[in-house]
Amino acid sequence: MFQTENRTRLIIFSAAFVLFMYVVVRAIVLSITYDEAYSYLEFARKDFWIVKEFNYMAANNHLLNTWLIKISVWLFGISEFSVRLPNVLFHLVYLFFSYKIVKGLKSPLIIVSAFLLLNINPYLLDFFSAARGYGISMALLMASLYYLYLYCKKETGLRYAVVSLIAAEISALANISLLNYVI
Repeated sequence: MFQTENRTRLIIFSAAFVLFMYVVVRAIVLSITYDEAYSYLEFARKDFWIVKEFNYMAANNHLLNTWLIKISVWLFGISEFSVRLPNVLFHLVYLFFSYKIVKGLKSPLIIVSAFLLLNINPYLLDFFSAARGYGISMALLMASLYYLYLYCKKETGLRYAVVSLIAAEISALANISLLNYVI
């Protein structure tokens, strides 16, 4: 049993490492997109932290993403990778919580399969290698779902419900369309 758990963890860690390296390489190699450039030029490089006026392109301002880009560029200078770094790092959060959700399943085959199903979608991986709010919001959504799962599993776990709601609310700062999930 113990050996099977270690083997399962090793497989998942290896898959997570490969997926994370894939996201890092994409973040380094791919040219910046129009949306990423516009988000940086119009919102992240400006002196203000909160937008006072929403114009026709204000949907590009994913607030948490913008704030984290400002910090990343301040720390590491302006580059395509530093602009994408917040989403790349949140991929680790997503990998961690997707593992936490599936590790309680019974069969090692089901654990590995569920982990891979949650993580190998190429469109999802694109979110983590782009300077947009989607990757950050998906990572926080996964954290929220994990704490919601813990709340439902335990009879007296109100703190888990609170943490789930906080993660959900922060995810909506990264991508306003997650407001539906918060509600």
